[in-house]
Amino acid sequence: MINKNSLETITVNITEIENIQSLLLKTNYGLNEIWTPDEGNEVQVWSNKKLKKVINVTITDDNPIEDNTTKVVNELVDLWLELRAIRNAVECNDEEYCYQTSIEPTAFEKYHSKVKEIEEEWNDNENYMSKIFKDNIDPSVLAYLHLDEDDKLLLTN
Repeated sequence: MINKNSLETITVNITEIENIQSLLLKTNYGLNEIWTPDEGNEVQVWSNKKLKKVINVTITDDNPIEDNTTKVVNELVDLWLELRAIRNAVECNDEEYCYQTSIEPTAFEKYHSKVKEIEEEWNDNENYMSKIFKDNIDPSVLAYLHLDEDDKLLLTN
């Protein structure tokens, strides 16, 4: 068991931690635990069983501005990469993996194209169509009847 009197606390800058760790390893200290309390400074607990000593090494960062700058730069790089991936997906030439926009015609466009189709069919086969339909039938009525129920509702409302 280690005595409370054998507990020592050292505060070091993050730039010097590698030197301290190397020194502790050379003097037969072993790293037992690493923890970060709420105030944010990491604490490493080192012990030497032969000497029955424990050393708490508190690591401080004297330059938090540099740390925040690094975080901001890293976040900007991540955002840039994500935007690049989105752009590549939108602009790529490989149809299997690309974002495809499908513009579906509106109910009115469907209706209008169906009216034109029926008028052309009527003009091409006037004798046949006059036998099936009366002379006064309007192609727009036939086009309306060919639409889906949803499209009919959209046109009438």
